[in-house]
Amino acid sequence: MASSSSDYRKESYGYINLNKCRLDYNVFGTYPVGDLYNIKFSNIDFSSLNYQISKAGHDYTAFIILNFNNSFQSKDDLKTLTIRTVVVNVSTEENAQILFKAFLHLGELCGAQKSPL
Repeated sequence: MASSSSDYRKESYGYINLNKCRLDYNVFGTYPVGDLYNIKFSNIDFSSLNYQISKAGHDYTAFIILNFNNSFQSKDDLKTLTIRTVVVNVSTEENAQILFKAFLHLGELCGAQKSPL
């Protein structure tokens, strides 16, 4: 994540912690309108990765959408949200595919269900 952040959003990562199958990280960057952000994500459970909704793509920058069956926390300076989806902006489409495959593999190692029950 840290080595392929989006140049468009001028992102950088304060920390990335993976403990067993749970990910915590924070990211600093710039919204497309120019405002700065500092968002902390906590308790992202890769054993609940939703393969059907997660994807990689490109709009104004390459991105990865990761959706989870279990909710987790997103916190910025103003609010704390309980969410199930995170968007990771990536520098190139090639890097997005590499990182997306790594996230899918992490989900697999953590026991995420690849198909609906």
